[in-house]
Amino acid sequence: MIISKKLYSKLFLTSSVFALLFSLVFSYQVNAAGEQTNVDEIQLEDDLATSLELIYGDAVAVDSEGVIIGYKKEVLKRGLKDNSLYEEIISGLEEENLLISETDSRLNEIKISPRVANCAWHFKKNSAAYDKAATDCIVDGLKSNYSLTAIGASLSNAIFNKQFVQAAGIILKLGIKSNVAGVVVVLSVIQVTCSNKMEKKFPGSSNCD
Repeated sequence: MIISKKLYSKLFLTSSVFALLFSLVFSYQVNAAGEQTNVDEIQLEDDLATSLELIYGDAVAVDSEGVIIGYKKEVLKRGLKDNSLYEEIISGLEEENLLISETDSRLNEIKISPRVANCAWHFKKNSAAYDKAATDCIVDGLKSNYSLTAIGASLSNAIFNKQFVQAAGIILKLGIKSNVAGVVVVLSVIQVTCSNKMEKKFPGSSNCD
C-alpha cells in the first residue's frame, strides 16, 4: 500500500500532536506529584517543629524539685489539635506513662521552675560543664536508639538552642518520615531521663556560673 505524501504529512502531524500532548500531560503529572510531595514535606516539618517546641516548652511537667516528670496532657492536646502527628505522639507518651493530667497531685506541689531556668532567675547563666553534660546526654540517648553519631550532635545542639525548625529538618533528613512521631516520643523519654541525671550531677545551683 502506497501512502501519498499529503496523507503521510497528516499522519506525521497528528502523531506529533499526540506525542506533544502526552508529554505535556505526563510532565504536568510529574510536576504536580513533585509539588504535592514538597507541600507534604513542608507540612510535616512544620508539624514536627511544633511538636518539638511543645515537648521542650509549655508541655513540660515538673515536680516540686524542678525535675521533669512528664508532659502536660491538656497542653499537648490543645497544641497538637490540628497536628498530623497528634494521635501517634499522644498514644506513644501514654504508653511511656509520661502524660500528666492537670489534676495530678505532683503538679499541685510545683514550687520552682525546671532546673535550666534557675540560672536566669538569679541573673546567672548555665555553666559550660552543665551545657556539655546536658547536650551529651541527649546525644547518648539518640545513639542508643538510632545509632546516630555526628547528626546526633547536630540534632542535640538544635534542640538545646531551641531551634526547632532546624531540628525538624535534621530529623526528616534521616529518612524516617513514616516514624517522625516516634522520634518525638523517644526525645521526650530522653528529656525526662536527662533531667533526672542532671539533677543528680548538678545539685543545688552548681549548674550555674
